[in-house]
Amino acid sequence: MTYVDKFRAGEIIKLKQSCKTWTRRKFKIEVPALVAKAETITKALSVIKGLNEIKKGENVLIKPNINSDDKYPGTTRPEGLKELIRLIKRKGAHVSVGDMSSAFWSHTKICSEKTGIRKICAEEKVPLIFFEDSKWVKVELPNTSLGHCYITDELCNYKHLVNLCVLKTHRLADFTLSMKNLMGILHMRTRMKMHAYKLKERIGEFNMAVNPVINIVDGTKCFIDGGPDTGELRKSNVVFASKDRIALDVMCIKELQNLGSKSLKGLNPWTHPQISSAVKHKIGVDMDSKIKVIE
Repeated sequence: MTYVDKFRAGEIIKLKQSCKTWTRRKFKIEVPALVAKAETITKALSVIKGLNEIKKGENVLIKPNINSDDKYPGTTRPEGLKELIRLIKRKGAHVSVGDMSSAFWSHTKICSEKTGIRKICAEEKVPLIFFEDSKWVKVELPNTSLGHCYITDELCNYKHLVNLCVLKTHRLADFTLSMKNLMGILHMRTRMKMHAYKLKERIGEFNMAVNPVINIVDGTKCFIDGGPDTGELRKSNVVFASKDRIALDVMCIKELQNLGSKSLKGLNPWTHPQISSAVKHKIGVDMDSKIKVIE
């Protein structure tokens, strides 16, 4: 079966708009932006107190990477997801997991089964939500080329969004880290619009719509070239975490470069359209001197 055979054209046409109201979580850019670098998710979150804003009884949605049916690092590491679910449960919060795979792969339910993510959610007794089965909220994006985006209305049911990402490069976007990972909350129509024109710049634009309480990039293994589904594999044994998506992505780009990425060799992260667009729209900090890495 080819990618064309799998293409889910019907989900681009189908768009059930929601009557729910979306309000972006308020966010203040903190300087310095703290970026944790550790060997485990637990340690990375601990050193920057990454879950401190989550309180007992609150609803928390984890957004992993189930873009395809490929094993980690093509998608989220199941053991890492389990670790994160348990950490949030210890806060006394109610946890769910949700995502939507690419238009060129099967329904997210099938992808989650093949990658082991559905099994983890069942074992941990947490709901697994497939956004293609949801309704959609239109969010205006002023002063952008994208203009607006459609996000899943499932986000309206949760106090906090936790962004669980993978460390890897991307054949079209150059890299897929904390900002690119959030494309899983977007309707297929918005995704196709982004891919048609200025994809890299528009990744920075749509990130205006949401503000995760914490972002985690699991680099236990990573793709230093290729990606997002398959690529040149490295065992890097590193996890990054930050509230600031720009700071996090910049440090992850540098990590991929240090690991020998050919596609990112010589790149100044701040000049890349994903980063420069996000800086323009005040998603996070705007220079290296405003980032502090804590190991």
